[in-house]
Amino acid sequence: MARSVRSRALLVTLAFMLAWAIPTSAEEHALVVITHPSRATSLSSGDLRRFFMKQRRFWSDGTPVIAVNQTAATPVRTAFERLIFGRDAATLPAYWNQRYFEGLFPPITLDSDEAVLRYVAAKENAIGYVDTRSVDGSVHVALRLGAPEIAGP
Repeated sequence: MARSVRSRALLVTLAFMLAWAIPTSAEEHALVVITHPSRATSLSSGDLRRFFMKQRRFWSDGTPVIAVNQTAATPVRTAFERLIFGRDAATLPAYWNQRYFEGLFPPITLDSDEAVLRYVAAKENAIGYVDTRSVDGSVHVALRLGAPEIAGP
């Protein structure tokens, strides 16, 4: 009997911990796509897809785009890939393996929101993404991603 009660208590505790760890609101999943402040432009999710797959490699002024990913399997990158690539996200490794033989490499990867913010703020041609709660005045918000897609200011 005591073992049964302890088992149930353990299961309830585990269920509570899992429920607490899973984000429940759209704001917790919201991301912003950022560019250097001098590149104050709005972008669509289609633009992002092309930039991050290097199908579009230049800005409208002819300068090269520097796309910046976050580390694989982080919550921010997982959310970005789900929002921008949808089901195709699973095929990205094969896509980049093929592009390698064409001389194209995947976007650079940085470890955190803070690293992406610093890089994009310092590089005029860079584009990246961070959690909405991490954005500051050092960058331009080009697109908001989340429950509905909302263009940046």
